[in-house]
Amino acid sequence: STSRSLFTIGHYPVPPCISFRKAPETNAMSLRNLCSTVTTSVIAIAFLFTLPVPSATLSQGLPKLEREQRFCFPAGTYQACGQLNDENGTHGCAQCGRDSVDTQLVNILSIADLSLLASQGSGVYSLLISTDFFQETDVQRAIRAVPSGLIGSVIVAAQPTNLSTAPPDSFSPESTYPNQAYSLYSDNYNWNRAGTGYLDYEYPFNVFQVSQADATWLNYSASRFAQGSTVISMSSNFASYPRFVVESNGETLGCNQTSAQCVDDRTCVPAGGQSIWSAFRKLDNTLPIAALGAPIDSRAFFRENATGAAAELASMAVMLTAMEGFARKAGNSSLTMAVRPVFFAFDAESLGFSGSRRFFHDVNTFNCTASAVIDTSRTNQNYGCDNPYVPFLRFQEFGNVSWDGFLDISNIGGAANDDGLFLHMRNNSYEGSSQLLRSIIQNFMPQNATSTELPPSLIQSVVRYDDSIPSFLMADFNEYFTNMYYHSQYDNVMSLADRVPVLCSLAGKLAETVYEVAFNTTVEGSLTANCSLITEFVNCFGQYTEEDRNCTLADEYFASLASEVDFNNQAEASNFAGQYTPAVLGFTKNNWAVKRDLIYSFMAFHSAIEVTNITCAAQEDCFNVTLEFSNFTSPRHIVPARCIKSLCVVSDTFFHDAYGPGFDLISPKAMIFNVSDQSLPAIAESLVVDDTPQICTRTDDGSTYEVGIFVSGLAVWLGSVVVAFLTRYFLHRSLTCESTSPAIGDQ
Repeated sequence: STSRSLFTIGHYPVPPCISFRKAPETNAMSLRNLCSTVTTSVIAIAFLFTLPVPSATLSQGLPKLEREQRFCFPAGTYQACGQLNDENGTHGCAQCGRDSVDTQLVNILSIADLSLLASQGSGVYSLLISTDFFQETDVQRAIRAVPSGLIGSVIVAAQPTNLSTAPPDSFSPESTYPNQAYSLYSDNYNWNRAGTGYLDYEYPFNVFQVSQADATWLNYSASRFAQGSTVISMSSNFASYPRFVVESNGETLGCNQTSAQCVDDRTCVPAGGQSIWSAFRKLDNTLPIAALGAPIDSRAFFRENATGAAAELASMAVMLTAMEGFARKAGNSSLTMAVRPVFFAFDAESLGFSGSRRFFHDVNTFNCTASAVIDTSRTNQNYGCDNPYVPFLRFQEFGNVSWDGFLDISNIGGAANDDGLFLHMRNNSYEGSSQLLRSIIQNFMPQNATSTELPPSLIQSVVRYDDSIPSFLMADFNEYFTNMYYHSQYDNVMSLADRVPVLCSLAGKLAETVYEVAFNTTVEGSLTANCSLITEFVNCFGQYTEEDRNCTLADEYFASLASEVDFNNQAEASNFAGQYTPAVLGFTKNNWAVKRDLIYSFMAFHSAIEVTNITCAAQEDCFNVTLEFSNFTSPRHIVPARCIKSLCVVSDTFFHDAYGPGFDLISPKAMIFNVSDQSLPAIAESLVVDDTPQICTRTDDGSTYEVGIFVSGLAVWLGSVVVAFLTRYFLHRSLTCESTSPAIGDQ
């Protein structure tokens, strides 16, 4: 500047000059400033590379800059169909011989798309398909017609199952005769007219279900790349890069094996769980028994959808609510008991009637080859048999009792009202010999079913055991199921939204019936059931997420066991029995077992021999009570005490293994089984490497493209360094100043 006017630095007037002299600077400061400049330049240039990406955001651009951007769906955000083994082989979904399969995603919108895939496909594909489309019979037929090897996986986009989404008129993945291979009858009667048989199909690939939002994301991600996401774009070379890859992970073991073969090879585990039986007060052979039974498990194509609300859950809720009503009335009665009520909650009934078949098979033929050595100074031990492993032998008492009757209340949830029921019997002469049957007819006035066969239900296991036992099924159907969503995702808690009053009325009448039979009397007026229990059981066992579930029954009955079990966070939403879990491991696994523990605690408390005043915070705290109430000279007379509602409760209530009668458990902790009888059909579930199938995605770049990216990136980095040096050099040179006053210049 040629001006002679002054300007100010701080408080000092400074005369104008041609330039400023650079202030002293340390080497560390120079290096830090240099690094900051270079880093900022690289980030800025990288950001510019993201601009062609949709939405022009950095998060969406990074996958284009990286060789591999991999994402795996977290557990609980997707579902996978599994494989079951039986005496004839396998059915279900399996990825055999391969731990991981890389596939191209294609969006299937029509039968024509599947036909094009079958005729022109030349790679391995993941089919993205909607739920309603996947369920169509023609679509299933077209999928099965695609040549082997072209389908790497199927990804089904889930549809919401709530009141705002109308389900189809009918859909059931079950066969028309569920469990026909385990039936008393050889014909294939059409009980389930909505049945498609998908559960019996064999899919040689993994089938996943994801949310609608995740399906949209998958379709969008694939469409960003050259190969596209539709069948029409399949002609594009999937080997071109960059590409979007869908990985189907998790090798299925037990492929092409019968259940006996895979159990021997330890590539599968018997399917099942734990049934529970509970005798009111104490079982003995001095009184005949009147039994009530209901299933507690269900099934669906994707097992996480197995709620079975109208098929099984309603039946269980009615029986347990009736049990509580009867026990409440009996507790205040001074009458002498004439018939002993016994309640059965059978597990794994949807898997070949495994729970009921196992129980009655053991009552009839169980043989212990190595009795447990009982140590009365040690808790948590086996009181029954070591080989095969059975922790209690109390069930053997049923071989010495007489039966007044056995009532099966499976499939009761669809009754239009408490009179809209049908009675299925094998022998109409039972009425003269069974007080239970006479009371049912008097109180419910059910219509006589016109079918000539017993329906597929646990009642068949009772008849197979002893056809002289007066056995009958009371259900909501006559000649075929009225439940048009049997064993599907549509049989959920929404179907019971307006059913609580009807189910409660059924429970009240059932409690009244049991009371009249037990005490050989007539109830004056009516016995009122606790309707809130119906709602509670639906809440605890319905298909809710962990965030939505609030099971107050678990809080009440597990009270002081919070350190062992957290029902709301541990219990699965599904009611599928799955792989067998010994009762001794019930609290140690995040699965269906914790629900069975709740059923056990409820039944044990309401049929108790004695509810003591001894408080407890763990099961071990009740060991001394077990010693007091049990006869250790005879294993079948050992009755354990359990910690329920923070009190030690003595009850004739027991778990019983619920898996195929052809297997025996040898070691519960090592999960070693023996195939004891191959002539007895049984179901097992195949194991999967890494426990469960998994779906992942990634983006790949070709090797040439990768070299180009590396060279370009290196050039950009070196260029930015050069630019930084030159910029700094010229800035320093142009801003260097020598003042006419050195002292002021330094300042």
